Amino acid sequence: MIQPFLRLLRVRAGCTAVVLMVLAGAVCFRAETADAQAVSSLFIYPFNPAVSKISTAPSARWGLFRQADTIAISTTDNSPIRVLAMNGSVMYLGPPTSLQFAPGHYFVECN
Repeated sequence: MIQPFLRLLRVRAGCTAVVLMVLAGAVCFRAETADAQAVSSLFIYPFNPAVSKISTAPSARWGLFRQADTIAISTTDNSPIRVLAMNGSVMYLGPPTSLQFAPGHYFVECN
């Protein structure tokens, strides 16, 4: 399926445009990698995707909350949590609790 698309792209756009698109993709990929590395350096605890210790409530919307929601964050072993804003600032550090946040994206981590 990809090969016919690439053939069509080469025929319509010419080789020069394809090379430019590949170069633009490489630049975009490097920028995204740098952003991901900057965010990942903010976390202080190791991450193991096989272990699920953090839960949030209400859970009806799969982690999407309304501004008026009070969000209960708990851990399976009652370990302290750290809530980070998208820019890396610590919004909360302490035992599991219930909080209300301004609209935005947040990360929650625990040991």
